[in-house]
Amino acid sequence: MFEQYTERTRRAVFYARHQASMSGTGQIEAEHLLLGVLHEDRDLVRRFFADAEPSHREILNRLPPIQPGIPTSAQLPISAACEHAMNRALSEARGLGDQHIGCEHLLLALAQEPGSPAADVLRLHAWMQSR
Repeated sequence: MFEQYTERTRRAVFYARHQASMSGTGQIEAEHLLLGVLHEDRDLVRRFFADAEPSHREILNRLPPIQPGIPTSAQLPISAACEHAMNRALSEARGLGDQHIGCEHLLLALAQEPGSPAADVLRLHAWMQSR
C-alpha cells in the first residue's frame, strides 16, 4: 500500500502512528493522520489554511480522552475512517493523474471523510479562511 506514497507522505503516516501511540487511543485515527500532514508538509498547510491553520491542541481535543501511552513498539491498527481516507487519497491521486500519493491527496481525502472530526476541523478552517 505505501509503495505509492511519497517519502513525505510516508513520514506523515509515521508521525500519525507516533501521535496515536502517545495519545493511547489504541488505533490510528483520521485526526492523527491530519496531525501527520500538518507536521510534515508546512508549505501545503500554509497554502491551504492561510491564517486560519488549526492548532495541534485543537485537533487533539477532538480525540477521545488521552489514555496512558502505548509503547511505540506496539502495532497499532488503522481505524476504519483513517483507512477510508487513505483509500480515498489513492482515488484523489488517480483522479488528478498523479502517479504517487502526496500529502495534498491525504488532505483532500480527510476533508471529505463523513462524520470525521478531522474533516470538521478542515471544514471549519477552510470556512474561516474564506470569510
